[in-house]
Amino acid sequence: MKKEDFYIIRNSITMRRVAEYYGLKLDSKGFIKCPFHTDKTASMQIFPEYRGFHCKGCGQGGDVVKFTELYENLSPKESALILSERFGVAISDNSEIPEEVRHKAQQAELVRQEELVYMVEVKSRLRRLGTLIYGYRQLLDLTADIDILDYVKGELPKLETQWEYWFGELRK
Repeated sequence: MKKEDFYIIRNSITMRRVAEYYGLKLDSKGFIKCPFHTDKTASMQIFPEYRGFHCKGCGQGGDVVKFTELYENLSPKESALILSERFGVAISDNSEIPEEVRHKAQQAELVRQEELVYMVEVKSRLRRLGTLIYGYRQLLDLTADIDILDYVKGELPKLETQWEYWFGELRK
């Protein structure tokens, strides 16, 4: 791999695209939570105009090649080759990627896809739980307004059915 290839990759792929590829969300000021140390608040700044990054917490910094190198534990050459393949950047020779590195990158991509599917499922279930809790609270508010004697007399037989429905949904 030639030095020119590194230059082409660094100038063809933005740091924002690489961060988003790994599922890292930038805030309005261009910061993300650093993936290289435990981070409670976003301390890594993404520099779109310089195509680089710098973490104010752990001090890591560099360009797209360095980020991928650190994120996937690759050599600079392997990182550059993987980036050129993933983002469709033409360089002198993409066939130099060793099979084990290509396989490792494919496995990492599969894990990333599985994590995305899992996150969508988690969000869906949390929304459903929120809806159930909202319905349960409405039902509690409804029962607070009911005179107990009216219920005992049997004027509100649907209330019991509603209770059974919501408790059944919460058990699922």
